[in-house]
Amino acid sequence: MGNLNLSQLGQECGSVTQWKRTKNEKDIPIPFGSCEFETVEGVLRCLRVMNNLKLLNNYLQIKPSEKTEAFIGEWAERKKKEWLITNKDKTIREEDFERYLQKDDAKALENIHTLIENVK
Repeated sequence: MGNLNLSQLGQECGSVTQWKRTKNEKDIPIPFGSCEFETVEGVLRCLRVMNNLKLLNNYLQIKPSEKTEAFIGEWAERKKKEWLITNKDKTIREEDFERYLQKDDAKALENIHTLIENVK
């Protein structure tokens, strides 16, 4: 992708702590890698915003490991309960929690598209 790498795109979703691009036996990068985020919110935003994102002539596939998926599910349930308790004095529904999590998605996607366009 020229001067842009996927960790820069990931940074728009949240703080990336590690990005590793997989290489084949000849030390040539292949279209696979792993990314770690500082927060679960960053992982969730990456899944929502970057999965199936068109990048050049391909689409990104964001697939968490089974262990990560299980952790995300547990985290989301715990956070949703905490959030509902914190906001119990307001007329809050569970769908509002999902909107709360997605509040910065549009801006992240806009920034990602800008990064991609600047490389073309």
